[in-house]
Amino acid sequence: MNNDSYFDEQMRRLLNYSDARLEQCAEEGDALACCALAGKLYDENPEASMMWAKRGMDGGDGTAAFLLGRHFLDGVGVERDFAVALEYFCKAADMGCNAAKLFAAAVALDETPDKIYEIRNRLVDFELPQDNEDACNMFADVQRDYVEHLERMARDGNAEAIFLLGWCHYCAFHYNLDYGKAAALYGKAAELGYPEAQYEYGLCYLEGKGTEQDLEQAEFWNRQAALQGWPMAEFEEGVYLSSGEAGRTDPKEAFEWFKRGAEHGHPGANAIVGTHYRDGRVVERDLPRAVEYFRRAAELGSPKGYCYLGLSYMNAQGVEFNFFHAAENLSRACMLGWKDAEAPLKELVQDAVRAAHAGDEIAQFALGIAYMHILPERQPEMAVHWFTLAAKNGVPHAKTQLAEYYLDEGRDWRKGLSYLTEAAGEENPRAMAILGCFKLDGAPGVPKDMAEGKALLIKAKEAGDDLAADQYDIRFIHRQRQDGDFIRFKHRLPE
Repeated sequence: MNNDSYFDEQMRRLLNYSDARLEQCAEEGDALACCALAGKLYDENPEASMMWAKRGMDGGDGTAAFLLGRHFLDGVGVERDFAVALEYFCKAADMGCNAAKLFAAAVALDETPDKIYEIRNRLVDFELPQDNEDACNMFADVQRDYVEHLERMARDGNAEAIFLLGWCHYCAFHYNLDYGKAAALYGKAAELGYPEAQYEYGLCYLEGKGTEQDLEQAEFWNRQAALQGWPMAEFEEGVYLSSGEAGRTDPKEAFEWFKRGAEHGHPGANAIVGTHYRDGRVVERDLPRAVEYFRRAAELGSPKGYCYLGLSYMNAQGVEFNFFHAAENLSRACMLGWKDAEAPLKELVQDAVRAAHAGDEIAQFALGIAYMHILPERQPEMAVHWFTLAAKNGVPHAKTQLAEYYLDEGRDWRKGLSYLTEAAGEENPRAMAILGCFKLDGAPGVPKDMAEGKALLIKAKEAGDDLAADQYDIRFIHRQRQDGDFIRFKHRLPE
């Protein structure tokens, strides 16, 4: 089987393991090891290969789902079935397997040729490995076949195909870049009533790409798309009416368009509607409702939404003050390039530093969390400094954070175990969970004690610790074998 081109680096590393080591990892439930074992057995034992691939897929590995698709595509160990192959390729693609995106597009061209938008998205999402000639050639072939398929559909008057052909010219997908041809095809699809084409045709007039700049035509075509419920057009209509860019200004109507866009899932529209409720513009001021819109915008990935949600927590507008949520959301906005979040984030941290220097142990702990887990530029040394002060002031969570830091990657096992034991003695749930696991398996400086380990795990689980719940389920419900390397320290923001 020649599929090395499509395995990621980690998969190739596992393929270098001995068969015994690989099978041990697979038996212990390592999804990636299951996939690697399936790859090794692909030709020599197809039935076993499919069994391990299925286990890997069930464990969340996308490449394992891709392997199952290859079995059905190539007819290895099973009758060829392109429909089933496509099902596995789509599942693998949705799980993040890069190669599966290309294979899904290739098979879909024959099996589901009407799903031209989905096929386009698979091809666009495929990360072309420039150093792999086979993958590059396959991508070029599928790209050509896709465009030829669009051309046939466009000749029959299919508006969606006409629009996508315009997109191909606009983005230089198979064709050379040609805004004029793109605009002409957008216009043709727009006349046929296709909403996305109407929106894009309006943008061509707005930006003067492929057409003369004409704001009236831009707003006209945008409105046609907005009237059909196209979220980006609804948002853009709000922009036109609030800015007066197309010749008239109407703040109330603009708000209604923003609200429609928000209801249809536009991130920016949600953020702007939130500012209306926060500032009392056009509508009555309603801070909790503003926070709802900011939160929705953030969940949809809007940098502005993250910023405004962070400011809400920072300024106690519609929610109670919460340093962690303020810092986390402002940091995410900064990491997404939203410059307006930088100054308030700096102010938030400086306020905490002043309180921490004054001896506030909660501020000290908060700064430790921020420097270790939240801020765009992590500073573990500063985090350890503040956690150490908070721990001296009696904050058990700080001792647990120090324990995780020193134990992780074996930085200082003795110091980490000391902090862990103290925090567990003070009944910190996460510390009890980690120490319980150590006692169940045995670890340096921790004698194996099954009864005490289980009791600690149960106590931490009852206190609501998610690591304890996961480990209890693995060890005492499913009873999967573990090799001791099971703990993955994970951060969870304090409430």
